Amino acid sequence: MTSYEFYVNSYMGTEIPEAEFPALAARAAEELKRFSRIYRVEGTPVEHAMAVCAMAEVLRAWNSRRPWVKGESVGSASVQYTDGGEDSLRRALYRKAGVFLDIYRGV
Repeated sequence: MTSYEFYVNSYMGTEIPEAEFPALAARAAEELKRFSRIYRVEGTPVEHAMAVCAMAEVLRAWNSRRPWVKGESVGSASVQYTDGGEDSLRRALYRKAGVFLDIYRGV
């Protein structure tokens, strides 16, 4: 499992307190395993650990119920938010994992 030391020293994370990290990292790692069952996921062990850290930050933001910005316009200052459903969370986790890993649909 990805350690808090890795999160702070290699990923350079600052958003997750040490006490919260193990649970968030475990949940992120489980979601990454789920992606590996559904998709073809490629990356080094360090890239996998980086993805877990990024996904853990998404989960923390989700748990604190920060609104997810869906769209913005400058001309009348309009901002749209997602409804925050489970599908929105999975899409956000997928996008974050994809920053560090190559995730393919199909063979």
